[in-house]
Amino acid sequence: MALSRDLALSDDERDAILSSEWNMRISTVSPSGRINSTPLWFAWHDGQIWAYCRGQKIKNMRRDPRCTVLVDRNERFPELQLAWIETGVGWIPHFLECLDDRWWRNRVWGDLPLTEPPSFYWYRNNAASFIIDHTGVELRNRVGIDNTMWSSDYPHHGNDWPYSRRTIEEMMGGVAEEERTRIAGGNAERIWSLEL
Repeated sequence: MALSRDLALSDDERDAILSSEWNMRISTVSPSGRINSTPLWFAWHDGQIWAYCRGQKIKNMRRDPRCTVLVDRNERFPELQLAWIETGVGWIPHFLECLDDRWWRNRVWGDLPLTEPPSFYWYRNNAASFIIDHTGVELRNRVGIDNTMWSSDYPHHGNDWPYSRRTIEEMMGGVAEEERTRIAGGNAERIWSLEL
């Protein structure tokens, strides 16, 4: 699908963006056909993206060089939604706290390109899913109720089906029904415009 003329960048605009401090996320294709997405540090040099990475991403790209690279600040496209699938959510509050602290300490002298603290972009533009994450459920208000999604991992071998309802009850039995409904399906329905 070709980009709309309103979204397409000139070479100079592309170089300016890729030479500044933006976020990069790369999605590769695993041997099973599953998408593997991860953020990376990167540099733009001589018309090429350079990044240091290891592990599954590299194995995927050596086997199948098709990938998607997203470089953004989440400011030009505020409606853009990013979903972090099966990453768990219990780690997110501490991560956001660290990001916001570093942003605050370095925002002036570092000439950082963000107009808001990083957590603002998390709550507005991101969501993450978990399979089993009791800590994440306890910290759901700090993760963001609207940013948290439960996953059964169906149809993979480690999924919770046909015991999904029991798993949800064991993990979220003490969670208010309205919050549990959003986490167990409502947020996914909203983010992906599904009709459940």
